[in-house]
Amino acid sequence: MEMVTIDKERCNLCGLCISVCVRRIIEEGDDSVRITDPMMCILCGHCKAVCPENAPNIPSLKEEEFEPLPLKGDIHKADQLMGFFRTRRSIRIYGKEPVERDKIEKIIEAGRFAPTGGNRQPIRYVVVETPEKMEMIRKKTFEALLEEAAKIERAVKRHEENGEPISHIVGYKQKTELKRDLDSASS
Repeated sequence: MEMVTIDKERCNLCGLCISVCVRRIIEEGDDSVRITDPMMCILCGHCKAVCPENAPNIPSLKEEEFEPLPLKGDIHKADQLMGFFRTRRSIRIYGKEPVERDKIEKIIEAGRFAPTGGNRQPIRYVVVETPEKMEMIRKKTFEALLEEAAKIERAVKRHEENGEPISHIVGYKQKTELKRDLDSASS
């Protein structure tokens, strides 16, 4: 089991890691901070990000890919951030030429660092590289959506006729079939 540790030689007892620990498992010790319950750590990296001495060691975070939080004065102002958000656009018209593999890998790598609830990273990526597979996924997705729409219509009708509660949960069968199709598309 991977666990966070503190390098006692580097720790200066500033306490910044204590204040950002979402699990509240870091406390001040005599010569450094200490982890009270390593099994409770979710390996989120908050402690490492704020430590000015890089004392926390988290094996899954390679030093060369870890970026500490910017200093307070270097953080973008709200107006700058809003301006950045306003320049972002969704793209719905795509070129015919394939995207280079290294670019796709960089995008996926960036996704590894996106925040998720509890740092669980329950994310899976499927790279579809051929127009034929993309078309197959498009058709399967459309079929699944039509099936769901029909189920919702039937549920609404039953609700209107006899007050039956409306269930909007996707059926297990459709989920497993769609997962199987996505798996085959990515292989």
